[in-house]
This record gives sequence, C-alpha cells and structure tokens, in this order.
Amino acid sequence: MGTLVLPQDADKARELCTSDEISTWIVKPMTGWAGHDIIVYRSDMPEFKEFIEAHAKKRNVIQQYLPNPMLVDGLKFGLRIYTLVTSTNPNTCFLNTNAMHVWFASEPYSMDRQTMGRDFQPRVHLTNRSVNVKPQFGENGPSWDHVIRDKPHLGQSIEMRSEDLFAYCQKTLGKGEEHFWTQAVEICRHTMHGICNYKLVQESNSHLRGTLSDRAFEVFGVDIMVDETGKLWLCEVNASPGLGKCPPDFGPGIPNPHFENYCNIRRGVIHDLMQLLALDTCPEGDMAHWCPLEMD
Repeated sequence: MGTLVLPQDADKARELCTSDEISTWIVKPMTGWAGHDIIVYRSDMPEFKEFIEAHAKKRNVIQQYLPNPMLVDGLKFGLRIYTLVTSTNPNTCFLNTNAMHVWFASEPYSMDRQTMGRDFQPRVHLTNRSVNVKPQFGENGPSWDHVIRDKPHLGQSIEMRSEDLFAYCQKTLGKGEEHFWTQAVEICRHTMHGICNYKLVQESNSHLRGTLSDRAFEVFGVDIMVDETGKLWLCEVNASPGLGKCPPDFGPGIPNPHFENYCNIRRGVIHDLMQLLALDTCPEGDMAHWCPLEMD
C-alpha cells in the first residue's frame, strides 16, 4: 500500500484528486493518537482535495486504505503487537511473539461513500479501542449497545483472544498461528531496522552516538491490518506502545469480558522486558518470547 507524507508529497496527493482511477485513502495527523482526527476519503471526494490544500504545509500522513479487510462477525479488526530496540550500534531488535491484542470496530464494515469524508463514521472504519468503547448518546442517555450486542464469535465484546482468532482463521482460511507470526516477524524486521537507520532518529538522539552508541531501550506498539486472504499489512508504529491500565468496565455496570486477557497481555510484555534485562526477580517473564529481528 502506498503512503504519502505532507508537505513533501503535496503535489503527488493533488494528482490523486484528478486521476481517473478512484482510490481510497486514510489521513492521519503525524502526532495524533487514539484515532483522533483520522478520516477516510475517496479520491474523487471534493473534501479530500480540500483537506490536501488545507494541510499542504502541515505534517500529515496520507495512507492508501485497505479496502478488503478480513471480517469477523462483519466487523473489521486490527492487531497490536510489541517490538523492542536495545541497540542501534549494531541494530538489535526483537518482536514479542507471545503478545497480541485483537481489537474490533463496533459497527458493520462498509465501503459505502456515505461512511467516509464529511460523513465519516469512525466505528465502521477504525479499530482503535478508545474510539469504539465510547458511548452513544440518545434520549435515554449513554448507551454501549454497539459494543455489547451479542455476536456469534465475539460475544458481548469487541475484542478477541489471539488464540481464538488463530483458530477462526485456521477453520475459515486454513491458515493459523504460524502463518500470522511468520508474516509479523518479516514486517517488523524490515520496519524496525528502517527506524533505527533513519537519519533523523540518529541525528536527534545524541546518546546514540559516541561511547553510548551501543545502548538504547525503546518499546514500540506496532499496528497491523489483515486482509481477506490472511495477508498482514503494516498500519503504523507507535512510540507510545500503550502498556497502561484499562478500565474493567465499558460503562457503569457493563463489565468488559476481556479485561483479564487485556491485563495479562500487558503484564506479560512487562515481565518479558524485565527478563530480557535480567531484572525480573519474580520469574514470570520468558526470554523465549522475544524473537530477534535480524537482517540477512
């Protein structure tokens, strides 16, 4: 999938608006988080051209949108996995292969243009947890019905355990856990080494030069999309990996059935980090969960 970065790719972005080939793009502010200010546009929408002109001199990402995501219960989902960099001289990177969040959008997926542009419906297109667990407000006050409506595979939730996703894909596609992690390793291998070698990263981090150039420590949250064939696509890499707490309830008196799984994933990553640093006095972590990301 193609990616443009404003302002340097402003002219290329303008060309999308005049092309006879209609394409779909998702725009993201460079410093955005939790789905804020993200919108999906078709290239023939007047508001897409308006966005480009209004932001031509601002830092934004315009990323080609994956039109055919894998769906479970008619809902789009995304994966959050975790990588670690411990050195940039030489590059030393790892992927945790025991930690994967599976987060869903809360409204049925659609490529209808009425869900994009000025009428953008984030719960259809975005899988950010913070976007989808927000209540809807009606005459009777806040409601979480869009989250807890019963679904064949997800139940009353918009999350799924990774092992349940692997089993679902094995049954429907004939592709299971090994298929997912093999692709994830390959994606993260190229991505993390690319980040480590990026000129701006090297120049803006003085501690990566001189006598301390072999020492670094950064955890990243990597977001992955999955298409209908089971192929993984890199969505973005987050310097803030999201290892904090989450509330046990969606709303008052509405428990999240995946709260324990949510906490176990985060706790596991932290213990695995401590094990890697030989600081885990309570041996819950496991070094074997860290897969080295080595370049050929």
